[in-house]
Amino acid sequence: FTIGNHESSPVNSFPPPFITGEQSLSWFLDKAAEVWGEWLTDDAIKTLKKGGYYSVNVKPDLRVISLQSNFCYKLNWWLLINSTDPGDMLKWLIDELLDAEKKEEKVHIIGHVPPGSGDCLDTWSKMYHDILWRFESTIVGQFFGHKHSDSFKVFYADEDTNSERPIGVIYLSPSVTPYGGSGMNLGYRMYDIDGTYKGSTRITL
Repeated sequence: FTIGNHESSPVNSFPPPFITGEQSLSWFLDKAAEVWGEWLTDDAIKTLKKGGYYSVNVKPDLRVISLQSNFCYKLNWWLLINSTDPGDMLKWLIDELLDAEKKEEKVHIIGHVPPGSGDCLDTWSKMYHDILWRFESTIVGQFFGHKHSDSFKVFYADEDTNSERPIGVIYLSPSVTPYGGSGMNLGYRMYDIDGTYKGSTRITL
C-alpha cells in the first residue's frame, strides 16, 4: 500500500511530521496504521504513523519499501517549509537500503508521485536519483502511479553528463478511472517477478 495525493483533506495537503495539532496529518495516518496494521510490523507502523512511509519484508530476501512521495509533490504547499527531506524520509530510506544491502536482500520501492517527473520537485528527484545510483544492485523494482498512464521511466547513471548506462526503471501504472485527458482508458497492471529460489534476482520479468 502507498499513499496518493488525493488521500488527504484538503487534497494534496501533506504536512511534515513536525506539524502537530489540528493541522497535522495524524488523523489520517493513525487510521491507515489501524487498517493496514495486520500486515505490518511494529517498526513499519511506527514510521507509517510518523510520516506515511514504511518498510516490510514480504519474503526473507525481498523487502518492500513504501515511500510517502507526496513529500516531493509540487502542489503540496507544505513543502515551502521544507522541500528537501520532510520527515527525514530519504535519510530513513538510505538506512533501510544499507540494512538490506548488508543482509543481501533485494528491494522493491513503491510510491505514488514518481521521482523524475514534472510533478516531483527537482531537488528531491535528484536526491532520489543519487540514492538509486548508489544502491542500483539492491533496488530491483520501482512501482509508482499518479500519471494515469501505462508507461515507464528509465534512470541513467550520471544524468549531468548524459550517461547512457541505465541504473533503474520506474513502472508507472495506469489509473482505474478515465480521468486525466482524452483517450485515457481505465486499467491496472499485474507484474511477474523472478520467483523464490536461492539467488533470485527478484527483478520484474
